[in-house]
Amino acid sequence: MDPKKTKVFYLSNAPYRPDFKMGSGCNKYFEITTFWGQAMKDDGLNLNTVNLRHVSATAGTFFFVSPFQGKLRLGHLTIKDSRHLDLLCKPEIKN
Repeated sequence: MDPKKTKVFYLSNAPYRPDFKMGSGCNKYFEITTFWGQAMKDDGLNLNTVNLRHVSATAGTFFFVSPFQGKLRLGHLTIKDSRHLDLLCKPEIKN
């Protein structure tokens, strides 16, 4: 994927934690291409692990979409920490 043409999207799976002002909220969708490009150009994404803030900052799915030979290539990365399910959104129960 060409980094200059790739778009990055994020679907949050972390509820908002008002005590730390962390977490985007359940099923919130963002276009984060500019942020991702800035974060990745130097040392990558640096996160604080105090109070498990890294879980709230990254839990969810990142989608990478890039044009290639007239088509779109799509990749995704899902991040969750099964040790801290209390910091993740609760799954929907479907009837």
